[in-house]
Amino acid sequence: MPTAKTVTLQHPVTVGETTVTEVVIQPIKAKHLRGVTLSGDMSIDDLLMIAGRASGQSSLIIDELHAVDVFEVGDVITDFLDVGDTTGPTGSA
Repeated sequence: MPTAKTVTLQHPVTVGETTVTEVVIQPIKAKHLRGVTLSGDMSIDDLLMIAGRASGQSSLIIDELHAVDVFEVGDVITDFLDVGDTTGPTGSA
């Protein structure tokens, strides 16, 4: 089973008196995907929603992530979502 992955933010986020320097993304489960459309390219809205759910960070923090960090977090999420070939078995008997 995959383990959580930590993204060290290139641009730490400060909201109020809280500064976040890293985001820990848990392996993606069904509960993280509720309400998300997974056909074709994922929207930034969907990516941010999953990031918040899978990291436990509030939308206040997620919404303040620098674009560079959003794409890094997105890479981790898409790595967790990569299920490989889902077309069924290949080859001959």
